[in-house]
Amino acid sequence: MGGIPGGARIVYVYRRGDMGKTLAILLASAFILIADDNGKPDLSGTWRASGDSRIRELTISPAGDALHVSESRNDGNSEWTCGTSGQQCDLQGGRKGTVSAWYNGPILVVMETRGGSVRKERVQLSSDKSAMTVELIPVVPPGKSEKVELKKQ
Repeated sequence: MGGIPGGARIVYVYRRGDMGKTLAILLASAFILIADDNGKPDLSGTWRASGDSRIRELTISPAGDALHVSESRNDGNSEWTCGTSGQQCDLQGGRKGTVSAWYNGPILVVMETRGGSVRKERVQLSSDKSAMTVELIPVVPPGKSEKVELKKQ
């Protein structure tokens, strides 16, 4: 849901001789609209963990208004395509379960449910965009959270 950030409004007022001011206002407004990306980072690409971690590789690609995610983990692989507005989507392949994804500012939050277990993941891009941190939070059953750093390939 794009739009004008902060509910700002563009008001066009034309008076004879004010063409320079009008052009400056329109250009400034266009810059604000272009700069507003709703805080959603570009997570696309293949990301690989170094060392021994739960996640070995994560591939994220845009699929229209959704994300397509393939994840290679120590306990198996999962794949899903889902929008980022919190709707529930089925996991693809042999693994039964659902996933929901949404952005909380620049952080992608993923909630995955399989049988009686629920896991939350918080995915955050580094400031130089060369790495991402995935925080794995077991919700049901509750457990200790873990952070995994992945490097862009």
